Amino acid sequence: WEKIAKTYHTTFVNNLLSSLVAVLELQIDAGYRKTNPAKNLKRVKAVEKIKRMPSPEDFSMLINHVRLQKKRHSNESADFMEWIAYCGMRPSEVMELNREDVGVDRITVRGGESGTKNRRERMIPIIEALEPIIRKKRQPGGKVFYIKTPRIALRNACKRLEIDHMRVYDLRHLFATRCIESGVDFATVGKWLGHSDGGSLAARVYGHVRDEHGLQLAKKVKF
Repeated sequence: WEKIAKTYHTTFVNNLLSSLVAVLELQIDAGYRKTNPAKNLKRVKAVEKIKRMPSPEDFSMLINHVRLQKKRHSNESADFMEWIAYCGMRPSEVMELNREDVGVDRITVRGGESGTKNRRERMIPIIEALEPIIRKKRQPGGKVFYIKTPRIALRNACKRLEIDHMRVYDLRHLFATRCIESGVDFATVGKWLGHSDGGSLAARVYGHVRDEHGLQLAKKVKF
């Protein structure tokens, strides 16, 4: 646990430690051991890190690399990755998305038991980059995607291309980052992401994006 604690996300590491402690407690209760050595391990302190998103060029290279693998699910994995990056849906929402929920200019993300996280229906506009993927998925009826996650394809592509490791969920952050860099306000980005706080969370999580983008724009100011 101490070895992997340095390489995995804080939440995963701390949840793993809790599971380890619980398993060893069960062994104590069953009489297989007398002490729980995992109780001496300290939980990892959560530190907010600013995750660097890949550039448009790196992301395009990542997608092309996944497609070129020519494996059974390569194209489907690449489409899944682009879908999240171009509309910001949660991976679980994409997995449950039906074709009839994809309109001409918007995607309707349903609420309910297997829908959105907060069970509220929302609308996401279809941006130009997503249109080619939608045209490929225009078959009538059923789910838009038949795979559950492109996690392995994404992980392997990042490793091969020596790009910083990305989770599938990070593609949602990539969408939010690009929107903010393009001038979309926090409230609107938050609404598209499915937040119900008027943009407070988006401002807190992605505030640095606007700051960094502002610094780049400042270089263009001439007197």
